[in-house]
Amino acid sequence: MKKTQPDWSSIFNYLKHTVRKEIARQKKPLIVALLFTLIFFSSFFWENLDRSEHLEFPLQKNQSYACQLHRIIDGDTIVADCDASQKQRINIRIWGMDAPEMKQEPWGKNAKNALEKIFLMNKHDIITLKIRDIDQYNRYVGQIFINNQEIDIGLKMVSDGFAVVYHQYNQDQQYQAEENHARNAKKGIWQYEGSQQDPASWRKVNPF
Repeated sequence: MKKTQPDWSSIFNYLKHTVRKEIARQKKPLIVALLFTLIFFSSFFWENLDRSEHLEFPLQKNQSYACQLHRIIDGDTIVADCDASQKQRINIRIWGMDAPEMKQEPWGKNAKNALEKIFLMNKHDIITLKIRDIDQYNRYVGQIFINNQEIDIGLKMVSDGFAVVYHQYNQDQQYQAEENHARNAKKGIWQYEGSQQDPASWRKVNPF
């Protein structure tokens, strides 16, 4: 069932009428000040509620955008500035792979460092973001390419052994081949048996 939005216009008009009536009748300063405060906040919330409906997710699925890296949060999440998002900084969950969490020491930190190194070693003034989805945390999920789309960041992280293929959402055979290669070569997370090899399972027993 669609959630009914409050009629903020009617509320605003009612409060304004009440203020005028109170001023004319009693002129109680405290009540007047309180009602003016309610008018201000209801008007502000009403305007911003309407604006957020149009700006919440300006980027579209299955479309590609030119962005600039702002910072790296962890081994599979970055913040970027994209022109099409009306200059908003957006959180991007890198599609196709799953890196150990920061609390999975030292694997989470290693994954973040590896991601930072990939960006530093390549030309990344402009990155290409292909939107795949929007996750439960309201992050964009997308493939990220650098060096004129020569390098797929998610695939590179899997190939270097700092992340696993996110099989629940990614059935790409190239990703699977690179994971098998990294596993056989005992790269990164494949050096030792442990929960770092399955971050999704680790999160289930270690909720944030």
